Amino acid sequence: MTAMANPFPGPRPYERDDASNFFGRTAEIRELRSLIASYGVVVVVGPSGCGKSSLLRAGVMPALERADYEVLPIARLGEAARGRAGRGAATPVFEGNVVSYLAEGAVPQTPHPLLTALEARPRRASSDGVPMPRVLVIDQFEELFTTQLQAWRERSDFVGAVLAANRGQSDLRVVLVMRAEYLSALASLLSRLPDGTSARERTVMYCHVERLSQRAAGDVIASTFARRFPDFKASSADKLAKQMSREFVRQPDGKLAEAEGEYVEPLYLQLICRALWEKMASGTVKPGDDSLIPDADIDKELRAFVAAEIAAVGAANKMRAGAILSWLEEHLITPAGTRGSVIRQASETAGMANAVVEGLERRHVLRAEERAAAQWYELAHDRLVSGVQQLRAEVRKKREDLTMRVAQVAILATILFSVGRAFWKMGEVPAVDMPAAENVARATAERASTYLASNPEVASAWIREALSMGDDPYVDSVAREIAERALVSRAVQKLTQTPAVAVAAAPDSIVAIGTDDGRLWVMNVLVRTAPHVDTLRSDTALVVKADAATVASSADPSADVRGVVPGWNGGIVGVGYASQAAKLAVAGRHGRVSLVTRPDWRRERDTVLPDTLQSLAVTPSAREIAVGTLRGEVVRLTGQGGVSRTRLPGAGRVTSLAYLNERDVLAVDERGNVYGWRGNGGEATLLWRPPATEGAVTTMSLMAVASTGRDIAVTIGEKVYRLTFRAGRIVDAAPIACEQLTGVTPTAIAYSRSAASLIIATSTGRMIVWGTRSGRCDWSASGPEHPILAIAPLAAGSPVVTTGENLEVRVWSQPPTAQQVRSTVADWRRVAAIRTDAKATLPAKSEVKK
Repeated sequence: MTAMANPFPGPRPYERDDASNFFGRTAEIRELRSLIASYGVVVVVGPSGCGKSSLLRAGVMPALERADYEVLPIARLGEAARGRAGRGAATPVFEGNVVSYLAEGAVPQTPHPLLTALEARPRRASSDGVPMPRVLVIDQFEELFTTQLQAWRERSDFVGAVLAANRGQSDLRVVLVMRAEYLSALASLLSRLPDGTSARERTVMYCHVERLSQRAAGDVIASTFARRFPDFKASSADKLAKQMSREFVRQPDGKLAEAEGEYVEPLYLQLICRALWEKMASGTVKPGDDSLIPDADIDKELRAFVAAEIAAVGAANKMRAGAILSWLEEHLITPAGTRGSVIRQASETAGMANAVVEGLERRHVLRAEERAAAQWYELAHDRLVSGVQQLRAEVRKKREDLTMRVAQVAILATILFSVGRAFWKMGEVPAVDMPAAENVARATAERASTYLASNPEVASAWIREALSMGDDPYVDSVAREIAERALVSRAVQKLTQTPAVAVAAAPDSIVAIGTDDGRLWVMNVLVRTAPHVDTLRSDTALVVKADAATVASSADPSADVRGVVPGWNGGIVGVGYASQAAKLAVAGRHGRVSLVTRPDWRRERDTVLPDTLQSLAVTPSAREIAVGTLRGEVVRLTGQGGVSRTRLPGAGRVTSLAYLNERDVLAVDERGNVYGWRGNGGEATLLWRPPATEGAVTTMSLMAVASTGRDIAVTIGEKVYRLTFRAGRIVDAAPIACEQLTGVTPTAIAYSRSAASLIIATSTGRMIVWGTRSGRCDWSASGPEHPILAIAPLAAGSPVVTTGENLEVRVWSQPPTAQQVRSTVADWRRVAAIRTDAKATLPAKSEVKK
C-alpha cells in the first residue's frame, strides 16, 4: 500500500493544497460559488471555529479557479503581508494592509490605493485569451473592529474604498469573511455610507456558514479514511461523529446526562482523526474495528490540545498556565460540572485580562457569543470541562508536591545547621554525651531558624540548590516566603494549612467560617464562662460527608462541625448572618455571592459577578447584599435580581462594608476613607478622610460599626480610630489610646453585641478589649503566635470567636472582675471537669443528613 501523508491538518485551517482532502461541505461550496458569481460583494458569516476559512481556502477558491476566476492572494486587515513593502505614512491603515497583499512594490500613494493596486496588477487570461474575473477575499474581516483601534475613524472610509474598487472594476468580486457577532457593526457602517452611494453598491449578499453537522462530520471521516484504508466502515465514521457531538443536557428531573448533539467542532474532529490516522497507519488500530477510539482517548487528545494552547497563551502574556487553568475552572465551570459563561468587560473578563481571554478564543479553548448587546465567553465544548478540571488537578498536585519538597528542605536545612553545631560542640568535650548533644541541637535550632529568617537570600539559595531547581521563580518565591516570615522551622505546617479568613456567629452559637480555599465550615460552639481560651481545631473533627449539608462529630464537643459547604472558588472574603440568623450571606473572591439558608445550608440565591470581591455586608432582613470590589465599586444585590453599582470617588479597593439599617451603607477603601450613601444606587459621599500622613501609607483598612449605629472604628496602619456618627455625618474622630496596640498591626476588629466594647485582634495573635465607656483597654490576652484573621461576638456578654491560620477557631472569654471571682469559681471548676470527662459520640447513620 502506498504511503500517504496524514490528510488531517490538525489545529490549522485547510489550505488550497489540501483541497483534495476537503470533504463534508459540498452544498456550501456550490452555494457560495453561485453567490460570488452573481453578486459584487458577498459577506460570509458564521460563529468562530465553524470552518469558514477552510471552506473558502480549500473548497470555494479551488472551485472558482476551475471556473476560470482569478483568485487574488487572501488578505487580512490586522497586519500587512510579511516581506512586502510597508505603506506610507499618509496611507490609511486598513487599505494599506490589504494593498500590501496585492502590490509587488510599495503601496501606491494615491487617493484610492486599493483601486490603483488592482488596476496595476497584471491580469490573468483564460485559455481563450479573455481576462479572468477577479475575486478579492479578505479573511477575518472582524479585524476591522478588533485591531488598529487608533484608526477607528478610517473604518467607514475603508468600506467605502472596497465598494469603490468594486465599482471601478466591474468584474471584481469581493468576499468578506467574518464572525457573526460583528455583523451588526458592519451593517451600521453600511448604513452610514455617503448619500451618493448607489443602491447597487449598497447591495451586499450575506451567506451564513453553519457549524459542522454530525452528518457532515461523518462524511468527512468516512471519505478521508476510505482513500487510504479501503476496509474503513461508514458505520464506524457515523459512530465516531456521534461520539464527538455529545453534549451535556439537563433532564426533567434536574440531573445532567450526555446526549448526541447536532454539531461537531471541526477543530476537535481534526485533532482526534489525525491521532486516529496515525494509529491506523502504524497498525495499532484496525480499520475494520467497530470501536475505533474510546471516549477516554478523545478526552486525552482534547486535554493535550488544551494544555498546549493554554501554555502558548500564557507564554505570550507572561502568565503561568496554572493561573489560567484556575481562572477557567473557577469562572467557566459551574459547581454542577457544566459550562458556565462570563461577560466581557472593558479591560478584563471576570478578573482576567482581555488579552488572555482573546488569546484563548483565537486558539479555540473559548467561544464568544453575542447576547443582549454584550459579549459572553464559555468553553468551546462540553468535553473541555473534564479536560480543564484534570489539568488543574495535575497542576495543583505538582505545586503541592513541590511546596512540600521546598518546605521539607527548609526544615532539613535548619536541622543540619543545628546538628552540625551540636557535633562541633561535642568535639570540644572528651566523651560523646548524647543528651547534651540533643540539648545543644534544640538550642541551636532556634538560632538557625533566626539566622535563615534574617538572611532570605541564603535560605532561598540553599533550597534551590538542594532541589536542583536552578532559578525556578516559584521555588524562589516560596523560599523567600519561608525565610522572610521566620517560619523555616514550621515550614510544612505553614505551607499546608488553610487560613480561616471570615467568621460570623449566630446567637445560638452556630458559627460560620469562610476559608481561603473557598469552603464554608459550620461549627457549633458551646459558650463557656471559664476565664481561658478554648482552642477548637477542625482537624479533631470527623467529617462524614464533604458536601452541602454535611454532618460531623468531634473529639471536642465545643467544636461540633455541622457541615462543610464548598463552591466559592478563589476563597471566601466575607460571611454575615441576617434574618435573625436564619440566613447567611457569603461572598467569594472571584465574584460568587450566595444567600445560604439554615439549617440545611442550601443556597437560596446565587449570583456570579464579573468582579474580584474584597468585602461583604448584608441587611438585617437579608433583602439586600452589598459587596466591595477590587476596583473601588460597591455592588448591591436585591432578592428580585436587581443589581446596582456605586463607584467610590477614591481609587482604592473596598476593604470593609456595613449596613446601618435596611438601606444606609457605609464603606471603607484601602486608604481608610469612609463613605456613606442612602437608597438603591446613588453617589457615595466622603464622610471622613484619615490624616494625610497615615492614609497615604496604609494599604488595608478595616471597619467595625456598633449595633447602635453611632460608633465606628477604622484601622489606619497600626492605629485604630473611633468615629462618632450622628445625623448622617462624622462629628468626631480620635485615635484610640492603648499601650497594648503599640508596635502591632490590627488584623481584625469588631464591636461586642452590646456595643460596650471594641474587640481588636493583632498580627501577633493578641486579643485586646477596649471599653467604649471607660475609654481604655480593659483586658488583653495572648493567643496564637500567628495573626488572628477574623472576629465575631457570640452573645451579649464577653465571649467572642476568632479564626486564623490552619482553620484554627478559638473561643475567648474575658476574665471576670474581682467581685465576680468568688461567686463563679465553683462554676469554672465544674465546667473544667465537664471538659475533661466529655466523650464524643458519632451520630448514627440515620442521623446523617443527606
